[in-house]
Amino acid sequence: MISAQEVVNGLTGALRLAGRDTSGYGHFDTSLDGFWRSFTAALLALPAYVVVTALRTDSVGIDASAFFLVEAIAYVTGWFAFPFAMLYVTDMLDRRERYITFIVATNWATAIQLSVIGLIASLEGIGLLPEGLAGFLSLVATLWIISYQWFIARTALEISGVTAAAVVLLDLTLGLVVAGVAGAIEG
Repeated sequence: MISAQEVVNGLTGALRLAGRDTSGYGHFDTSLDGFWRSFTAALLALPAYVVVTALRTDSVGIDASAFFLVEAIAYVTGWFAFPFAMLYVTDMLDRRERYITFIVATNWATAIQLSVIGLIASLEGIGLLPEGLAGFLSLVATLWIISYQWFIARTALEISGVTAAAVVLLDLTLGLVVAGVAGAIEG
């Protein structure tokens, strides 16, 4: 069971990393138990994901319950596909000793990233952001997320910027594959 303090520490560390402050790593529990508990971030980010997903229900060809089941499976798959792939990548990069730190940081950061996207979608959904502005903010948020992920990959794994870019590309590719399979099922 994760403590409230560990959640606060994880989010604090992720926010510091968002500001390009590597002292954020000191807030994470990088033990094996801390690694598994960092997946609690998926539960924290779930409301934002549900909002973004709910706003898309009108554009799919299946009923709402089937849609949400497919999206739930895609959500869980998305949270575990990248960490699984990174087991092999960190071995190839000779950075296995940095794996847990990287995944813990990535998990907590993802909770923040999804919250930003969820906030923009929510504000657009209730009419507080015009569609054009929401699209622009979503683009800015996406670029920020990519640079944030790159920073974490570079600093947590202690790799070059080019190699960090390849790690981010892997993450994006896996995310697109999972979304593409879910989209194909949803019709």
